Amino acid sequence: KGLYDDALKQLRYLLGYNPVNTGAYLLLAQISEIMGDHEGAKDSLKKVIYLDPGSVEAHLELGSIYQKEKDPARSSKMRTTAMKLIKALPSETIFEIYDGISASELGKYVAKMLEDE
Repeated sequence: KGLYDDALKQLRYLLGYNPVNTGAYLLLAQISEIMGDHEGAKDSLKKVIYLDPGSVEAHLELGSIYQKEKDPARSSKMRTTAMKLIKALPSETIFEIYDGISASELGKYVAKMLEDE
């Protein structure tokens, strides 16, 4: 609905009570990115990675931000880590954040991104 300020307020409130909620940090990062707050998005994604080093989504999203910032070394590092994590998952694992794509399909997509870098 585009009520990003309200969503950010609610997410920060939630994180005040549950500061280890990685899902909230992922959503906070996405909204921050939409609103042009790249530093805020990066901070949230780094928190996710700290709390859950196995978060494929956080590595991919952070890699995307680094690509936009013209930092290919960091982008490649994040995507390579995401690819290692994806390969360790069952191929039928679903990523809801990416419209229900399977780990197998996501792995192909990430491999293509790495190839194009």
